[in-house]
Parts: sequence; structure tokens; C-alpha cells
Amino acid sequence: MEIVPSVRLKLNPDSNLQDIPHLDIGGPLCDLRVRGTEQQEGIACHRHVVSSQIGYFRLLFASGMKESRQEDIWLRNIPNDNLQALINYAYGLEIIIDNDNVQSLLDAAIFLDVPAVADACWAFVESQLNETNCLMVYCLAECDTRTRPRLEKKAKAMVFRHFSEISQGQDFLELDKDKLSQILRSDLLSVEHEDEVYRAVVRWTDHDPGSRKLEVPDLLKHIRYLFLSPSILPVFLGLSNAVTPKRDEHDAEKANSLSDLPKSLAESIFGSTCRPRRSYGFDNVTVCVGGKNRGYRLDCVDCFNPLTSSWSKMSSLPDTVNGIGMAVMEDDTLLVCGGFNVVQDGISLVTKRALRYDFSTNNWNDIPELQTARGTPCAAAIGGRVYVVGGCGSHNAQWTDYVPMQTVECYDPMTNCWTYVAPLPIPLDNFAMVAYDDRLYTFGGYNADGVLDAVLCYDPSLDKWTELAKLPTARHWCSASVGSSGLIYVIGGVSGAMPDMDTESLSCVEAYDPVANQWHKKDDMHIPRYNAGIACLNDKIYVLGGVSQQYGSAIEMYDEATGTWAIYDSQLPSAREAFGCAVIGIPKG
Repeated sequence: MEIVPSVRLKLNPDSNLQDIPHLDIGGPLCDLRVRGTEQQEGIACHRHVVSSQIGYFRLLFASGMKESRQEDIWLRNIPNDNLQALINYAYGLEIIIDNDNVQSLLDAAIFLDVPAVADACWAFVESQLNETNCLMVYCLAECDTRTRPRLEKKAKAMVFRHFSEISQGQDFLELDKDKLSQILRSDLLSVEHEDEVYRAVVRWTDHDPGSRKLEVPDLLKHIRYLFLSPSILPVFLGLSNAVTPKRDEHDAEKANSLSDLPKSLAESIFGSTCRPRRSYGFDNVTVCVGGKNRGYRLDCVDCFNPLTSSWSKMSSLPDTVNGIGMAVMEDDTLLVCGGFNVVQDGISLVTKRALRYDFSTNNWNDIPELQTARGTPCAAAIGGRVYVVGGCGSHNAQWTDYVPMQTVECYDPMTNCWTYVAPLPIPLDNFAMVAYDDRLYTFGGYNADGVLDAVLCYDPSLDKWTELAKLPTARHWCSASVGSSGLIYVIGGVSGAMPDMDTESLSCVEAYDPVANQWHKKDDMHIPRYNAGIACLNDKIYVLGGVSQQYGSAIEMYDEATGTWAIYDSQLPSAREAFGCAVIGIPKG
């Protein structure tokens, strides 16, 4: 397993101890000798230098064990060249990370606890990630608990997308059973037909049949046997009966009868093996829900498929509404709540209503109402629950004013009820929010202090909000989406007071790195806009509609690989703003 050759990466620590007299590697004042795997004469160095930069030595020398007093230390599992590189780093010398040493140097940096070198190795690996090494990277990422979550997710997504090719390679044959099970059970596994999954399991087993035969039962349960071809199904059932005696002679008849059941009923009875994988059962589309067009509220639900540049319709909402909160749950269920849905005495009223879309009936069904009526909230799903954050309410029953809100509500589908969780640190309205790595991130917004540059993060495991690095450009009415790279893109919006048709919209784009807590400037959009829809689909970021000097129906597409924007050929069926926008999988046909 090796990384594809590429340019070399150089790393220089801030300090350079070589400038201090008599404080260099092998110098006259060295009080330690470290030997690597090859048992050569070792590297003469200074205890206080290596312990200041290498965690392993720092803990060893402070432990009080007899090894802590030794002048000669032998690290049998660290190759000499990697040990030399890490000691060079401790002294402020330049080290080189390239395709030949990155994996072994990463292993050494993790073992000896040198975070800066490990991070540089991970960055190099990420820069070289492709379909030939993504499986190795996906497995390798588990060895370092500090590794960037976005790299593991990016590698896993690439494994799912290129499974057909990857399952033919040598790395696939070296997978352990648990990791293979993680891959096989995913709905996101991209295959043209379930037969490919079965053949991959057989190939993996045949690589070492003596020890892997006992693992087969656990792997077969991840195969969606309802979707196996007629030529493969009897072979699958025969193998399954051979290794799992519990199966009876009626399995084939049962499997055939399942094909006559509605998919939703079959799944409820027999579990996920009766659910099609999204690659052959679903199309990934961007769905646009409700919104407003030139002052008129909408109830339409439109789906955009960028592969065909086509639009289709889902069942309309029960009422016209704009400024909703919308979340996509793990099973691609859509949940919408809040928003503005009626006008009374010239005032737009907000609602507590919450709806859930049922794919099996193509209908919107009511679920329990929010505890607090709110307009323009943000909503997102994490951990199987939906969180609805902020928005605007009123100080009085007549709704003569709008005030930003701090409250946050959580919907649990298991209990079918809403509960309050930790409130926002500050009231927020007209902000953007995404879910990433089991946390919520909010960007910008508006309250009594004006337009905000605040960035907040909510951790549901702690029920706590924290402040992060501020937005470089304060804004509200902006949009945000997580790119395939793991960066969070914040686009457009308004930097002034409340927007109107004469307000100048923003075209600026800024990307937030949630791991480094840093911001990066990106190329501006071609069309400045606020209140736009945004979604990441097929490794591209799409920005739809919104308002500039006029209501817009244009779509722009951002390519993370090239860092460029392009006006997309297709447009929204009609101009639209303040609508729900997300990516879902819808059944083909």
C-alpha cells in the first residue's frame, strides 16, 4: 500500500536550536543516545530538546522508571530514518515528507506523539487522496484518534463511490471483517447491481478461506438479497444455508414473495436487506421547498437532478409558507417546521406547524407542533434528532414586531415530541446553519446588536454552545453548506441592515475549516445574492435562486477541485427566495 507519487512537502518548526552554540545533534553536550530498528550506533542528542518536542520522551523522562535514567534508549519498532527525521524536527531542522516515507513517518509520529509531524503527514495524504488509495486511507485514519474527521469521511465517501473498482484490488482483500461489514451495510455503496456485493464477499472469502469461512455469516446479512439476480439468488441461498443452518428450505420462496410486497412494507418486516441501495434505487436530487416569489408565498416542492439538468415535482405543502426550517433525517425523510404562512392586518404571522414527508404515500403529514412559533429558524438533523434553532418571534400576541430568538428545540422521532435544549448564547435571526460531525454550526445573523460575525457550535452530547473563529465578513440572510472536502462554505447575504430590493447583496464566499477553526477566502460568485438555497451534490456546491437587484432563478455551481464558479445551464422553474433547500435520495422512476 503506497501513496501515489507527488510533490514533496517540507516542514519547518518555528525555532532552530542549531543556532545555539554546542546544542546540536551529536554535539559535545549530548546526554542521550537513541537507537532505531536497525540497531546502528544511534543518534546522539539532548534529553531536554527531544522531550520538549516529542511526547514519548517527555512522558518517559518524567515517569521515574529506570528507563527514564538510561543514557541509551532503543526503540525497536521505529526505523532509523524516521527516528532521525523526528529528532531533526525537535531541533528545528527541515524534514521532508514524500510518497516514500509518509506512511511509516506517520506511524512513527503517532507512536512517539509528535502532533505537528502527524498533522503534516495527514495533510500530505489528503492532498494525494484518490480512488487507488482511498481504502488504505480510510483504514489508516483509525490509527490516529486526532486525525481530521473530514479526511476519514472524504476517504469513506470515495470508497463507497468507487466500490466496484476497489473490490477488485489487493487492499480490499486485506480488509478485516469489521471494516468490510461497515462498508457492505451502507445504503450509499455505489453498485449497479447487488450481485457485485455478493461477488466481492466471495472474492474476499476465497483469499483466505481457512480463516474467513467463519466470518461469512456476518457478511452475508449485509447483502440485499431481495435485489440479487435470479441466477445469483439460488447460489447465495445455498451458501447462506451452508454456513448458517438456521435458514430453511423456504428461503428461496420467501425471497421471491418479497418482490411482490411494497418496498416500505418489506423493509418494515424483514429489515434493511429489503431496502435498495441508493445507487440503484434512488436518484440524489436537490429539493426546494416552499419559499417566496415577488412577495407571494409558495407551496410547491421542486426537485433538481444535476445529472440530467431536469426538474420534477413532489407533492405540494398543505399551505403556502416561506422562511421555514427544514432538515433531512437519516432515512432521507424531510421535516419542515415554522415559517411565515398567513397575513393578518398586514402582518405576516409565524407558525408552530411541523410536517414530515412520507415517500411511500407522497404526502406531507402533520407531526406535533413546535413549542414556540418561529419564523426563519434553521433546522438540521444529527444523531437521529432534529434541532430547530433561533429565528424570530414576537413580544406580543398582536405580532406588531419581530424579535430574534434564543430558544432551541429538539424533535425525537422515537418519542414523537419536542423538547427544549440549551439556548443560543445570543438571540439569532436570519443566520445560516449546517450539521457536521455530529455538531451544529451557525454563521452570522441579525439581532439587536445589528449584523453579526458570530460563529457558534452546539455539541448535543454536552448540550452546550461554544464560540468559534468569527466570520471574516459580518452578514445575515446568508447560506451555508458542507463541501465534500469537509470545509463549510458561507456564501452571499447582506452586510447592511434589513434587506430590500435596493439593498446591495454580497457575492463573497468564505470557507470555514472546523478542525483548524480557521477561515479561508474563496472566489466570489458571479451573481451577488441573499436568501438563496444551497446544497452540495456530486462533489459540487449548487447555489439556487435568492435575491439580488431582482428575484433570481439562476443557479451557480462551485467546483472545489478547481476553486471556480460557473453559471449552470438550467434554472429554477420560477424565481424563489427564503425556501428550504437540501439533498435527498428519491426513488427512481
